Amino acid sequence: MQAARCPTDDLSLTNCAVANEKDLQSGQHVTVKTTPTHKYIFTVKTHHSVVPGTIAFSLPQVRGCLED
Repeated sequence: MQAARCPTDDLSLTNCAVANEKDLQSGQHVTVKTTPTHKYIFTVKTHHSVVPGTIAFSLPQVRGCLED
């Protein structure tokens, strides 16, 4: 999956990854590996505007993952 920008400010505040309902279901969890030794687990919420095949993150989530 490709990363995308979180579609709404309200969803950005949830600290959840956001996907299209065709890809994942709300409440599922995904693991994002940034390096072989660093991984992050996010709860998924869905939103119709996220393009299938992408998963959306807020800017603080992206920054947090890249700081390590």
